[in-house]
Amino acid sequence: GYTQDACVLAPNAPALCGQRGISMFFKNTRQAGIRNAMFTDLGLFGQTAEYVTQQGAFEVFDADQHSLAKGKVLIIFKKTDEGWRIFRQSLNFDSPPPGPGPAASAK
Repeated sequence: GYTQDACVLAPNAPALCGQRGISMFFKNTRQAGIRNAMFTDLGLFGQTAEYVTQQGAFEVFDADQHSLAKGKVLIIFKKTDEGWRIFRQSLNFDSPPPGPGPAASAK
């Protein structure tokens, strides 16, 4: 889960913060046709009593489980009364994802 003041830092978008922002992030991914994701943990760094950073990789899929894109992610977890929760999540794609827009139309 996410902290109440969490932010997702997605590519080509403003920071989406708080519960409303996190909901908007998931709504946007669904509108982009993403129905599933696979995450791979690549390590934990800089752990303190309050924070730890996780590096990872991800792949997203459509409803038919076709790969749409691969990318990388850094997640800062914050220790809360409920346990470790996502405080910041920054992600980016390895290449422009398919779909409408200048990057897709240039192919």
